[in-house]
Parts: sequence; structure tokens; C-alpha cells
Amino acid sequence: MTSDVFDQLSKHYAAVAEELRTKAQQAGLLRNSTAVGTDREDVYRTFLERHLPKTCDAFLGGFLFDLNGKSSAQIDVIVTANNTPRFQMTGGRHIAPLEGSIAVAEIKTRLDRDSLLVALENCASIPPMPDQQGIAPPYLKVNDEKWRDAPYKVVFAYDGANADTIYKHITDYYNERPDVPLDRRPNLVHVLGKYVIMRMALGMTVINPDGEADAKQPEVGEYHTFNTSPDVLAMGWILNELQKQAFLGNHLMFKYDEWHNKTMERVQRGSAH
Repeated sequence: MTSDVFDQLSKHYAAVAEELRTKAQQAGLLRNSTAVGTDREDVYRTFLERHLPKTCDAFLGGFLFDLNGKSSAQIDVIVTANNTPRFQMTGGRHIAPLEGSIAVAEIKTRLDRDSLLVALENCASIPPMPDQQGIAPPYLKVNDEKWRDAPYKVVFAYDGANADTIYKHITDYYNERPDVPLDRRPNLVHVLGKYVIMRMALGMTVINPDGEADAKQPEVGEYHTFNTSPDVLAMGWILNELQKQAFLGNHLMFKYDEWHNKTMERVQRGSAH
């Protein structure tokens, strides 16, 4: 009998979710709380690394910065295209350019109001994407909204408060911070084994378990909660989106002359004193 590859893939995602849960529990046996956090971040980084194209590089946190030197807050996991320079700084953290970064992930042991707000603030801190002209090759015809929404932003937790509570916290935060653009809000919030809360984008449709489109579709930019097979949904969706981002990232025409020039300016200023 011919095997159903899609059924096998669904089972694979479910098995990976169980592996994440098991490794997180093992990490929780450590006594040092800082080590626990780092190990749990690395478990998720490893999941991404195993499933993404070899043209990507997933590494434990650091900072994204734009060509003007503006930096994000420290982020737990960053994924870049492999033609993107990154620098490992003193202390083991990295810095990477915004344009070549295809995804970021904030990893939480338990998602509650406080840990969620930290994740939302960190996503909001990511500098805006520059104009794609001169960076994205014309033949790719990248949608401006899609371009501005990069990198793909994930909040992942091994456990957390119920979906309604987290949804309310998200809604309350952005009602109080309407200045945060849609493209600097998480694309997806995934609490392992419980639910996925996804920011709706142009062209997305909510499908009910019976296969029919939901009669009441959320607006673009609104968040919607999915409770059915959340791990399979989240993993499949994230990897699909990152695959597309990886393809784009490896075709960008990076221009880092300005980095070098500004770095040399700092050197010259230093030597002048």
C-alpha cells in the first residue's frame, strides 16, 4: 500500500512536538535557572535548524540592526539567510543585519501576562525594513506588505495561560499601543499542545474542522485562535513561511559598504583623540 505522505508529515510534527516537550522537561531538571532558559531556547533553535533549508542559519539570540545602526532589543533565537554576515560578540551573543534575517523567535517557559509583554516589546523593537528598491531583485516582485513584515516573528512557549487570557492580553496591549505597526507584531503565538494565536494576513482564510470556510472571517491584522491540532498547524505554518522567507533572503542584493564606511569613521575618530 502506498503511504500517505501528508499523514506521515502530520504524525512527524506531532512527534516533534512531543520531543520538544520531553527535552524541555529534561532541561527543567537543571538547578540553574539561567541554564534552563538557555537550554529551552536551544531546543527550539534545534527544531528550526533541523527543518529549514541548508541555506539558513539558526542561532541563539542577539540583536538585529539596520544600516543606520539602530538595534532591536535582545531576541532569543534569530534565523538568517546564509549569505548574511553575522558577528559573534563578546559574551556569545550575535548581531545580524535586519535585511538578511528571515525569522525571530521569543521562547518562554510559561506564557503569562508578564512574559508575553516582554515578547511583544521585543518584537516591537525590531527596526523597520528599508525600502526594498535596490535590495530585492525586480524579477521577484515582492509584495510591499510582505516585505515590511519581515522577519517572521514567533512567540513560542512550552506552557501557558489559557488561550482566552493570552488573547485578551495581546488585544489590550495593542489597544494601548496603537503606534506599534502591524508588521512589528508577532505573526504567530504558539503554546505547545494547547493553541495557536495567529495574526491574519492578506489572503489568509480561517477553515473550520469540517473543511468549510468560517462564516465570520477576521480582518487583516486581527488575531485569531486555533485550537485544533495546534502543534501540527503551528509547525507546518512556520516552516512554510520560513521557507518562502529563506528563498527571498538568498536572492537579496545586500549593500554593506555603508557599514564599512561608518565603522571606519569610528576608527578615525578614535585615532584623532
